Amino acid sequence: MNCYSTSIVLTILQCVDKFVDELRWEENDSSKCDKIRELKLNTEEWGRVGTFLDLLSVGSSDRINN
Repeated sequence: MNCYSTSIVLTILQCVDKFVDELRWEENDSSKCDKIRELKLNTEEWGRVGTFLDLLSVGSSDRINN
């Protein structure tokens, strides 16, 4: 995650995880609860998010520089 500070990425990660947890806690149906739990990103998936953010950053800086 080159373009974004670790603290920003960690804050986003924590907020997304908290949001998914809150959705899960509100759900009474156990099968739906399991599906919601699967929405939480693992370490590898968060790495892909960082790569995607880097790609977006490169694309936007290219547009700015041209």
